[in-house]
Amino acid sequence: MPVSVNPTASYHLCLDFSTAPPDNGPLKLGSILKNLDIDGLAPVNENSHIKVEEEVCWPRNGPDMKKGLKFSMNDLKTADFGIWAKVFGAEGLGGKISWLSNWSSDEELTIEALNTRYFNPTTEYMTKVLESAEVVARLNVTKKKLPLYMITGLKWVEGASLSKKKAKSASVTGEVGATGPHSGTSAGGKVSYTSEETASASFEESTDFVLGYRLRMISWKRGLMKISDKVAGRVLDIASKTATSEVLDGIDYVDDFTGQEDMDEAIAAGKILVVDEDGSIGTSVWVLP
Repeated sequence: MPVSVNPTASYHLCLDFSTAPPDNGPLKLGSILKNLDIDGLAPVNENSHIKVEEEVCWPRNGPDMKKGLKFSMNDLKTADFGIWAKVFGAEGLGGKISWLSNWSSDEELTIEALNTRYFNPTTEYMTKVLESAEVVARLNVTKKKLPLYMITGLKWVEGASLSKKKAKSASVTGEVGATGPHSGTSAGGKVSYTSEETASASFEESTDFVLGYRLRMISWKRGLMKISDKVAGRVLDIASKTATSEVLDGIDYVDDFTGQEDMDEAIAAGKILVVDEDGSIGTSVWVLP
């Protein structure tokens, strides 16, 4: 069974910044996605997910946590901020996020914590996942012509907020909109004028969200593989006690799948970013939509 493991983990940017992290959201370690589009964020095995045990997850003592990340929104205009500029800057996806769509240069983006957790699936775990009823149904419908994607790593953001300071001649405290900090149209944000000379307006997202996920692509290169007149990957007849060894027959899988055949071209086009440790997000390759 050929396996390719990228020594630098790659993460796909999550297309929906309202997707809650585990354990409150649909995406978990071991979730199976049918594609990399936004409709693929509903896991195939959502109702039959098999929990990944703590002892096989990394780090062992819980998610890696980077705390207290803070960026000037003006700084996020520059390429030096890499993935952060692409995600939160006006030229990146930030323009599509309601509470970040109309920022100004005197504002700061603060992230209380960036969490990372991952695992390396064993053959036994993959067998159990591929035997689950929902995954089997998907394989039967697609006749193994389309790949599946297993989530093997997650990065999620906690406590993202946007703050602004401006001149003010009086000390006032009030409530304004959290999702439209420049229009004040939605409820939830707080404005606290702490002195007669400055006003600090704080707008905070109501929920945490998944930033990206690491994937294992699973595919069947030889199309329909017959085992006891069943498609490979399907659980065998109830009378059979040997399903486990056959379920993985014919599978090729690649860890840290990037989805790009020409890496140099993708990097030049800004579809792939390589981030080192100095980026406060860990050494990784990011695949952007």
